[in-house]
Amino acid sequence: MVWWHSRQSSVLQRRLFHVRLRGTLPMTAARIVAGFVAGIALSALGFAAGAQLTASTLVCVWGATFVLALFKLRYVCLAYAAGALTVVQAILSWTGVPAGDEGINRVWQALNDIDGPSLLFLAGLLHIAEALLVRLQGSRYATPLFLEGKRGETDRRLLAVRSLAGSAVMARAGCGK
Repeated sequence: MVWWHSRQSSVLQRRLFHVRLRGTLPMTAARIVAGFVAGIALSALGFAAGAQLTASTLVCVWGATFVLALFKLRYVCLAYAAGALTVVQAILSWTGVPAGDEGINRVWQALNDIDGPSLLFLAGLLHIAEALLVRLQGSRYATPLFLEGKRGETDRRLLAVRSLAGSAVMARAGCGK
């Protein structure tokens, strides 16, 4: 997926500027190395803080992410999944789950075993790491994104840059004067 995103950026650069500004392989390598370093740092911070993730928690997070993606692809985010799981866990603990078959009891046990504060803490750390990666590498690997205004012309008042995470960061041109 990292290679595909780097390839799309390279193709967009060639289409916009008629020249490839950065190669796919160097972009992919830099992103993977930075992600690996960030992952090790986050693992160390999470371990030091006492955050716990079990295999059933990860399965629940992936399941919640998949369900949220059915609503809107934008919701494919650990923070949304962690928040949704924490809310579902709180509602189910408050209302209780009637005794059912073995499958329902397994799902209930998996939801009950989720450590909500740890999951939300790790989601917060992940967002901080993403912000640092965008800050450190965003200017080097950013690609301009042109936005159309309401009447079809390019809106020159906004400057948008596609960052590493693929989200659009917008700022008014000429701010700070």
